[in-house]
Amino acid sequence: MSLFLFAVLQPLITCPGCSVKEDRDQCPCILRIVYAEDDAEMLEKGIGICLDGKFAANGLELLDVGRNLASERSFTGGRMHLDTAVTIISGLEVSLKAWRGDLDVLSLYPADAERMEEDGECWFRIREGSSCPEIWTAHSSVNTGSDRAVVNCNLRKNHCLLRIIFNGTGSYRIRARGGVCGYGYDGEPYPGSFRADAETDEDGSIYVCVPRQKDNSLMLDMISEDGGVRSFAIGNYLAESGYDWNSDDLHDAAITIDYAATSVTFTIDKWSRTLQFETVI
Repeated sequence: MSLFLFAVLQPLITCPGCSVKEDRDQCPCILRIVYAEDDAEMLEKGIGICLDGKFAANGLELLDVGRNLASERSFTGGRMHLDTAVTIISGLEVSLKAWRGDLDVLSLYPADAERMEEDGECWFRIREGSSCPEIWTAHSSVNTGSDRAVVNCNLRKNHCLLRIIFNGTGSYRIRARGGVCGYGYDGEPYPGSFRADAETDEDGSIYVCVPRQKDNSLMLDMISEDGGVRSFAIGNYLAESGYDWNSDDLHDAAITIDYAATSVTFTIDKWSRTLQFETVI
């Protein structure tokens, strides 16, 4: 009988972690992040995961990812965020040890997308002068106040590739600028200066990639060789053509610019607008 009782009690005595008698508020929460089926290909290639929220003053064991590639953590005034890169070869979920509280769970594809250091409420900041990376992101909120929690995520296309077809004489540099410079820890577009010159791909196509917009303030500048600048409210033109910045997955758009000495015509899908110039340039 003594041997039997010892066999029953032994796992309880030696098991690491929090016991029933301890304050379980200081124990980590096992957080399961479950992705959608259409995310499988991106999960296999690797995604970045960020947890952001408040933490207890005593601190906790934070993270345990079996397929961890790299991780960074930081603490600021009772707030913590932790970034890690993972690959999920099979299945659609990953389990982490997280601290308890209300957390924002953010995911990013590709995991190696260039991003600047976090700044305040900004999770992903686009380098000034650069186009938005062609990223897919997901954001969900979860309370990890219990021993286990589950959060569902679905990666969404959070960039718009503007392809520009230019018809006209002369040489012009094309630049997009706006008031969204990245994404916050709440998953929403983050306000700030965005400025990016259009690039040319290997096929000779001109393009610029922009983040999700909060309004129609996106501008397109055409800069001549002598430095002259003409600015156009391309955000309004996109809105008038039916483009929706609130769609779950942002659509790419093609813009045809017919540039003449006295006018310019913008064509987006079947919509077009012609503007007359007061002076000849």
